[in-house]
Amino acid sequence: MNSNEKLLIGVIALLAVVPAILIRGWVLVKVWTWFLIDLGAPVINIPQGLGIALICNFVIHTKTEDNEDDSYNNIGAKLLKPFIVPLASLLMALVIKQFL
Repeated sequence: MNSNEKLLIGVIALLAVVPAILIRGWVLVKVWTWFLIDLGAPVINIPQGLGIALICNFVIHTKTEDNEDDSYNNIGAKLLKPFIVPLASLLMALVIKQFL
């Protein structure tokens, strides 16, 4: 991979960070609303959801093993994971919510 390709991938990764963070906060607000409001928790907004997600990530951080494979497939997976994980969690929470 040449330096132009690495620069392009870096720019795409930086541009993907903001939407990925916002999606994570939005998912947390949705799940919070579905499950915790009935228990007396206050309503939260997206910035508060982002703060809670940040705290949880800081406290419960797990390191995954990364092999240093710079193939396009691996880079694509790394760029998509921040979007897929919160949305998969939202889908799982939606299924659970149907049983409440």
